[in-house]
Amino acid sequence: MNSPNFYRIFMLRLWQEADSATDTPAPLRIVLEEPHSGERCSFTSLEALLAHLAGAVEPQEPSNVMSQTVNMENK
Repeated sequence: MNSPNFYRIFMLRLWQEADSATDTPAPLRIVLEEPHSGERCSFTSLEALLAHLAGAVEPQEPSNVMSQTVNMENK
């Protein structure tokens, strides 16, 4: 049995600029964008980014996956 296709595309930008006066690193800046929708989310830590990604790709309930698989096979 084939499993349903699921994918998400994200564009990730990370950068950190140093303060030229004190030569200390500024906070990490992170922007995650979904190109299809244009939705952008900003983060100041990798932990926050990973938590967001974990929520964005949560697995579907097994009953939903089964019904989608059956529907796809009947087409």
